Amino acid sequence: MTAATGFKRLVIVAGVVIAAGAVVLSGASFLVSPDGAREAVKAQIRAVTGLDPVLRGPVDVSLFPSGTVSLGDVVLGEADGQAPPLAADRLIAQLRMVPLLMGRIEIASIVLDRPRHADIIQGVRSTGAAVRLITDGDVAGVIHTASPEETGVDMYIGTGGAPEGVLAAAALRCIGGQMQCRLILDTDEKRERARKMGIADPRMIYGIEDMVKGDCLFAATGVTTGSLLSGVKFRKDNVYETETVVMRSVTGTVRYIKAEHRQLEKFHLD
Repeated sequence: MTAATGFKRLVIVAGVVIAAGAVVLSGASFLVSPDGAREAVKAQIRAVTGLDPVLRGPVDVSLFPSGTVSLGDVVLGEADGQAPPLAADRLIAQLRMVPLLMGRIEIASIVLDRPRHADIIQGVRSTGAAVRLITDGDVAGVIHTASPEETGVDMYIGTGGAPEGVLAAAALRCIGGQMQCRLILDTDEKRERARKMGIADPRMIYGIEDMVKGDCLFAATGVTTGSLLSGVKFRKDNVYETETVVMRSVTGTVRYIKAEHRQLEKFHLD
């Protein structure tokens, strides 16, 4: 048997395996009911965030090119008469394929699709740059730009809350970096509020020195586990574990503090 013949047989075998896999996945799609997928996603969200999800939109299950469940019109933590803490037009959940073939639905990851960044994402991708989407953790996303060799993040672009922008600026003042931002005053109410706060130029571009002046400190403690810090852990021996990062601009020092808390009375968990 020549090398060419052997390679040809290998290609045929690989094609048969791929075709068989496609048939199996096609059959597995019938095992994923929309109601079952919806409940699996709700359970995962509830377990991770502690919020009660409301999934109003339709459910779409797809196994090609990867196993995904797409749900429309998503609200987390809805309460009567109060604005929900988080809402999205669409939620996309990635399925674990091996459990799926065994008849179980397991969620690998969940992403909220927010349309407010769609134009920015399209513009960045048109330049040939890669885009890494995050569901939350705006401040951590900015901090990651200061160490691109470790995080793979060179630049952060987005729209978020003004307090988070100031916190991110304080962190960059400590570890090195630059940022520019401006207020988005897209309603009369916001423009009037800004005027009362003494903002004369609503389109002013703020640099990092405008946002945080002089010596500054930045400190953050993880509540839920994210890309920067681990979340609070409740041990069986009645000890709470936390992770905190502390930074100072004058020295550029960054400290990570892992703590064990035994005097639980200081926490107000009600």
